[in-house]
Amino acid sequence: RAKKAVAVTNELKKRCLASGFSKNDILIAPDAVDLKVFDLDISKSSAREKLRLPQDKIILGYIGRFRTMGEEKGIPEILKAISLLANNYTNIFFLAIGGTREDIDLYKDAAKNLGISDKILLLEKVERPIVAIYQKACDMLLMPFPYTKHFAYYMSPLKMFEYMASKRPIIASDLPSVREVLDKNNAILVKPDDCKDLAESVEKIIINKELGNGLADQAFKDVQEYSWEKRAVRILNFIME
Repeated sequence: RAKKAVAVTNELKKRCLASGFSKNDILIAPDAVDLKVFDLDISKSSAREKLRLPQDKIILGYIGRFRTMGEEKGIPEILKAISLLANNYTNIFFLAIGGTREDIDLYKDAAKNLGISDKILLLEKVERPIVAIYQKACDMLLMPFPYTKHFAYYMSPLKMFEYMASKRPIIASDLPSVREVLDKNNAILVKPDDCKDLAESVEKIIINKELGNGLADQAFKDVQEYSWEKRAVRILNFIME
C-alpha cells in the first residue's frame, strides 16, 4: 500500500519497479556518515599514540562485523594478502575492529596457520568516536567484500562512508553496489575473492604515497554529499513532492 519507496542501491530500485512502483515514486538514497564524528582532526601518529599502536608499522584497517549472518566479509582474503606481503614488508600489520569473540578466535587460528599471528590485532566492537580514532591510525582502509548477490547488489555499507570521511586511502571490492559511490578516482577497486589483487593494490599504495593521498582527498570531497543531514533532507523533499 506504500505510495513511495526509498532504496539504498539502484538494484533495489529495479526490484521496486518490478513490484509495481512508478519510476518517479522511488528515490535512491545510499547510507551516509556523521561527519561530526568521523572528520576527526588528529594526526596518524597522535592517533597511534592515543591507542598504543606501533608507530613503525604499515597498518591496514578493517572496521565492522567480521561476518554477517555467517557470511564472510573479506577477512580471509586480507589475511592471505598479508601473508603474501610479509616477505617484502616485514612491518605490515592488520588491525580489525568489530568482531565477536567467536570470530576473533576463528581468524586468529587462520592467521596462525598462515604464520602471521604477530602481524594482526583483532578487537571487539568499540564506540563510534573511538572507531574514528582507529581509522585515523591506519595507513589505508580495506573493504574487500566477496562476490555474493547481497554484497554485489543490495548493500550500502556504513563503513564505506566512514572510511571516506577518514581521509585514508580505500581499497574495496569492485562490485556494482560499491561502484555507485566509489570509483577509480576515490579508491582502488579490486577483484572480489582475489587475495593476490588485494596484495598488489596494497603494495601500490605503499609505493606510491601520492596516489594514496589523492584517492583519500577525493573520497573526502565526495563524502560531503553523503551526510545523514543531506540524506534526510533529500528524503523529506521526496516525500513532500
